Amino acid sequence: MRQFFLALACAAISIPAFANTDYRDGWNAENFYESVNFCRKSIVFPQSQDFITQAEKNGESPDVARNKAIKMSPAFDKIVTDVCFCTVNEIARDNSPGAFPDSVDIQAYMGIPRCKSAMEAAVQNVMGDKRKLRELMLP
Repeated sequence: MRQFFLALACAAISIPAFANTDYRDGWNAENFYESVNFCRKSIVFPQSQDFITQAEKNGESPDVARNKAIKMSPAFDKIVTDVCFCTVNEIARDNSPGAFPDSVDIQAYMGIPRCKSAMEAAVQNVMGDKRKLRELMLP
């Protein structure tokens, strides 16, 4: 598996588009990935709670609603992953890692057309295909 990632990294280095991305000092692969995970959690957890609240309003018991939300978490995560990578990528170009998340308007970065398009495409990809949605749900 490690060889796969090494080959992927070597291939990426040869792509000219990568040379044009300048991140602020202090960013590295680890804190970048941690920031993406923070972004994902900050969306997925509230989304799960909204799902539970709506299910309960529709007559589901709290226990059934909670179980459904857990089963849906891979679908929620799949939707937010692309937008979070896009968002953190843009944040890392403009801000030092110490500024994230406290001094950064994450919603504004999510509204950048490229990141907004990533979210819309992910929603359509997951929610627009019932078979794919079922495959993503935990058994």
